[in-house]
Amino acid sequence: MVEGFLEESSPMLDEIESLILELEEDPENNQTLSVYFRLLHTIKGTASCVGLTALGDYTHKYEDFINELRNKKFDVNTHTTNVLLEGLDDLKKFFDFIQTNGHDKNFDVSEKIAKYDPANVTKHSEIVEASSDQVEVKATKEKSDSKASKKDDDKMMVPMGLLNEFMEESGELTVIRNSILKTVKKIEMKYRGDNDIEMLNELLMSMYDVTSNVQGKITEMRKVPLKNTFRPFKRLIRDLSKQLGKEVEFKLEGEELAVDNIVAKLFNNTLIHLLRNSLDHGLETSDVRVEKGKDPIGSLDIAIREVGEEIMLTITDDGKGINPIFIRQKALEKGLYTEDELSQMSENEIINIIFASGFSTAEQVSDLSGRGVGMDMVRGSFEEMGGSCYVKSQVDKGSTFVLTVPIPKSVLIVNTLSVRVGLDTFIFHMDEVAEVIRYEKDTSHSSMYYVDEKPLLCHNDEMIQLIHLKDLLLLENIQSDIKDEIVNIVVLRVGETKFGILVDEIYEFEEVVSRKLSEDIISQSLYHGASQLGTGEIALILSAQGLADKLNLEIEMKTKKLIDEEDKISSSDEVKEFMLFKYNSEKFLSIDLDDVERLEKFDKSKLEYVGNNVAIRYLNRLLPIIEPSGFLGLDHGSLHDKLDRYPKDLVEVIVARVGDEKVGILVHELDEIQKTDSPMNADTIDLPGLQGSIWVKNQTICILDLAYILETYKENKIALQFNEWNEQQAA
Repeated sequence: MVEGFLEESSPMLDEIESLILELEEDPENNQTLSVYFRLLHTIKGTASCVGLTALGDYTHKYEDFINELRNKKFDVNTHTTNVLLEGLDDLKKFFDFIQTNGHDKNFDVSEKIAKYDPANVTKHSEIVEASSDQVEVKATKEKSDSKASKKDDDKMMVPMGLLNEFMEESGELTVIRNSILKTVKKIEMKYRGDNDIEMLNELLMSMYDVTSNVQGKITEMRKVPLKNTFRPFKRLIRDLSKQLGKEVEFKLEGEELAVDNIVAKLFNNTLIHLLRNSLDHGLETSDVRVEKGKDPIGSLDIAIREVGEEIMLTITDDGKGINPIFIRQKALEKGLYTEDELSQMSENEIINIIFASGFSTAEQVSDLSGRGVGMDMVRGSFEEMGGSCYVKSQVDKGSTFVLTVPIPKSVLIVNTLSVRVGLDTFIFHMDEVAEVIRYEKDTSHSSMYYVDEKPLLCHNDEMIQLIHLKDLLLLENIQSDIKDEIVNIVVLRVGETKFGILVDEIYEFEEVVSRKLSEDIISQSLYHGASQLGTGEIALILSAQGLADKLNLEIEMKTKKLIDEEDKISSSDEVKEFMLFKYNSEKFLSIDLDDVERLEKFDKSKLEYVGNNVAIRYLNRLLPIIEPSGFLGLDHGSLHDKLDRYPKDLVEVIVARVGDEKVGILVHELDEIQKTDSPMNADTIDLPGLQGSIWVKNQTICILDLAYILETYKENKIALQFNEWNEQQAA
C-alpha cells in the first residue's frame, strides 16, 4: 500500500511545484490555490490511510497554511512563496525517506512545521513589505482568466522496459513480414494472373500497413511531454536568479511538444549546464546592465521546435556574450590549440572552442561552473545520438546555443537501402543516403574525373569523391576497375560532406531490424549493426561516419550552418518538404511531401493499357498511372513507346493521395527530399498542371498540381472506362 501511495502521489509533487511558480507570477489566482489545496488534501488523506501518520500530520499543517492564503489572512508574496517551496522540499525529503525505509517513523517534523506558525509568517511578511530593494523575478507567463480544462482520459503507468520489449517483438514481426512478402513475390512470378495469389498479395499489403501503424503507435507511446522535463528548470532559474541577485525574464516556448523518452532524458541531463552558465556568467546584474544601457531585467529564452526530421532547441540570453579574444587566450594557455591553428579559425569557430574537452574559463571551482565546464559533456551527449551543438555570440549582445537531435523513428526498426558487392549484401541507413545514381558513360549529365588516380564525380555542380566498397572493406585482394560503362553509386552524407560508394548492384528499400554487433569486433566503428533480411540472409548495416573516418575525409560539420538556418526558419511561417524526381534523364519536377503516400516499384508486364492511358491493379482498385512529361505537354510521344524504352523491368511510381483518391506518378529517377522555407512562386507558371515553383539545388523546380491532374484525368472520356472497370470489380 505504501508503494502504491508513493507511485500515485509522486507526480503530484511536480504539479505542486508548477502551481507555486504560477502563484508567484499571479498571486491573485484563487483557482491555482484551490488546485494546490486539493492536491495536498489528497496526499494528507491517503498518507493517513496507509499508516504514514507523521507525513499526514505534516501535510495537515501545510494544508492549513494554504487555506490561510485562500482566506486572504496572508498575502502571496516573496516570503510566503519561499515557505511554499520549502514545504515542497520537505515533502520530497519525506517521500525519499519513506521510499528507503518503507515507513515515516522517526522522521521529526516538529522543527519543519514552525515555518507555518502565523506569528512567523506575519513577522517575515512585514519585513518583506518594508524592504524597498527586494529583488523579484519578473513574471513572463501571461495571465489568463480561463485555464485549459484537463482531459478526463483514463491513464495508466507503463514501465519503459515493457515498451522496449514490445518494440523488440514488433521488430521480430517486421522480419517475418518482410520474409513473407519476398516469398509471395517469388510465388507470384511463377503463377502470374492467379487471382488467389493476387488476393494474398493485397492482404499482405494491408498487413504491411497495419504493422507499420503498430510500430508508429509504439513510438508515440514512448513519447513524453516536454513540460515535465522543463518543470524543474523553472524552479532552478527562480532560485539561482535570487541567489545571484539578478532580475530575469524567463520565456519558454514549445513545452507542449512531446518527444521520445530518450530525447527527454537527453535534454534533462544537459540543459542544467547551459542554464546555470547563462545565469552565472552570461547575464549581468541590474546595475551593470543599466551602465551598459540595457534593460535592468535580463532575458533568458528557451525555444524548442521540430524542424524537418530534427528537434531543435535554442537557449538565448541577452547577457555579456562570449569574448572570442578571451576564449582564444584560454585555449592557448591550456594547450588545446596552437597559435597557427587558432589563426586559421573564424571568430565563430573560436567561440565554439567552449565545447572542447578540457576547456574552462573558471578561475576557481564553485557550485556554479564557469562558462565551458560541462560543455564537452553536452556536445558529446548530443553527438552520440547523431545530433550537434553550436553557439553564436556577440560581446554585450548575448549568446544563442542551438542544439539539434534527430527525431527517433523507433529504437530498432530503420528504413534502409540494400546493395550487393561481389557475393555479399550490405545495408545503408536511408537517413544517411543523400542520393542514388546510375552513372552511364557518354549518356549521363554527370561527369567522372580522376585526380591523383582518385575518381571524382561532378554531379549537380558538386565534386563527389568515389571509392568502391570492396576496396574500402578489403573484401577482395584485387583492385576494382571502376571505369565501366555503367556504375551504381550510393551518395552518402556526413554533416555537409558527400561522398560516393560504388557497388555492383542496388537492390531495394526495406524496413529492417537493427541489432548491435559484438563488442569483440575490431572494425565495429564501420557498422551500425546487423540485420536479418527478408531472404533470411544476414547483412551488415554500414555507418556513413565510419566509412568517412576510414577514408580520412575532412567533414564539413552541419553545425556551422545551424544558426543561419535557424534564423531563417524563425523568420518563416513554415518549412515545406518536397519529393524531387526526374521526369526524363535530366530535368526535375517535385511533389509536396504531404501528398506522397508511398513509393512503389511495379512490374511493367502488369501495367494495363486503355487507349493511351495506363493503370495498374493496386489494393483491389485500378490505380491511374500518369507520365508527367506527356501529360503536361513537356515531351511528346506515345506512352507505350516511352515505357518500352524504360531502362528497367520495374518502373518506379510515386503513389500520391488527392483527397480520398490515389494517383500514380511515373518517374524516370527518384531524387532526394528537399526542405525549404521559401514561399512557392506561382507568378511565372502558366502551364496547367503546375502549382508553382521552388528554388532548391540552385535551380527552379516546378511543383505538380495533383488535384488538377487527377481532375483532368477523370474528365477524359477514356478514364470513364476505368470507372466502369472498378464498378465491375466491386460488383
